[in-house]
Amino acid sequence: MQKINTLKSKVEYCLQKYESTRGCDKNLTNAVWVEFYNKHLNRKEKEYYIKLKEVYYLPSLDSISRIRRKFNEKNMYLPNNEVLAKRGRQEEKWKNWSNCG
Repeated sequence: MQKINTLKSKVEYCLQKYESTRGCDKNLTNAVWVEFYNKHLNRKEKEYYIKLKEVYYLPSLDSISRIRRKFNEKNMYLPNNEVLAKRGRQEEKWKNWSNCG
């Protein structure tokens, strides 16, 4: 089994394992944190919490998102059609709105 020690390999692991992470960077970030940075998280009942001082040890949403976009540029780990359709509708609304006035 390949070692999962780079952030890129951790992101890819989560994209492979959890389909919901392909359409939402927040879900992807949460998955990476829970899978690989658990020692920096606190858990009470079924909820995870982060102490502010622990944020320094966690990869940022921006870093994780950037890696996911690189995979997407290669047509890897794309979100499902429902997510893509919703994004397309939102983009069309934005274009229509921005062309007004």
